[in-house]
Parts: sequence; C-alpha cells; structure tokens
Amino acid sequence: MCDKASIREPFVQRGTTCLDAGVYAANWLGCGRCGSSALPAAANLRVEEEEDSDDGEAAEETEFEHRCRDCNALVATHFHRFVAGPLARRWLMECALCGRGADERAALAAVAAGRGAPWPDPPPPPPPRARSAAAVAASSDARLARAAATLGVESDDDDDDECGTFWVFS
Repeated sequence: MCDKASIREPFVQRGTTCLDAGVYAANWLGCGRCGSSALPAAANLRVEEEEDSDDGEAAEETEFEHRCRDCNALVATHFHRFVAGPLARRWLMECALCGRGADERAALAAVAAGRGAPWPDPPPPPPPRARSAAAVAASSDARLARAAATLGVESDDDDDDECGTFWVFS
C-alpha cells in the first residue's frame, strides 16, 4: 500500500542503490492527506536475521513504514534484504517511495581464496621470438649504422683487420 499522491514516481528504478534506512527525498512530494512537506518518519521497524549453516549464508530482512510526521498517514512500506554468502553479498530494496534496487558483489574472502574471482585470469604473455645469431648481428649492425649517421661519423671497416669496425669522427 502506498499514498500515490505523496510520491513523484512510485517504485522508481534505483539501479544498485539499496537503502536499509532513510528516505529518497527527491521522490517525495508531500503528504497527500495533510499537505505537510516534512520528510516521512520510519515507523514499525522489523528486523529479522536468519542463518543457514548448510551453505554458509546469513540473511537480514528489514521492513518499516514511511509515515507522515504530522498526521501519521501511511506513505509506503519499505523492504530491504541483505544476504551474505561465502562467495557473494546480495542486496535488495523495494519501496514505493525509495524505489527498487538490487546489487551483488563478490566476497573478498572468496576472491582471495581463488574461488570466486569476479574476472577471469589474464592470458599468459606470448613466448619470445626465436632469432638466429645472424639476424641479431644484422640488427645490431643496422642500429650502429643509424647511430653513426645521426652522429655524423663514418665507418672504416676493412674486413682484413681483426679488430672489427673503426669509427672515424670528422
């Protein structure tokens, strides 16, 4: 039951927002019976906790009424449920004034233990390319030639000496 004259948009979609207390003030127009603009108060709070030892889940349900502070008119009934399991945490909210919302998150203990990672492992890196000694030497010689050109030096490489390449600075 809800007082539709008090609410801008009944059961608005709130995405992952799940409140177990308070009021969604942006959706409040004012009391439909007395016209008061004061935010409604929470009344008749009921909290139930249950624990299921078989699967390790614990749940908590919260239910209360949004009532006008001045004339005590019932505006909306708010329902919130929280479930904590070994692999995930889940929240659910349903209220004509606060809207509908649901959320689920992986439990950090399960992620740390490697049982409930919220994302897959990245693929392994590709193996390094095998290159022949001649290819490495040619690549090295090409780099040296580019460096020499940048510095303005020239190569004096006589293949008849044992020392290799000599660089002549001009």
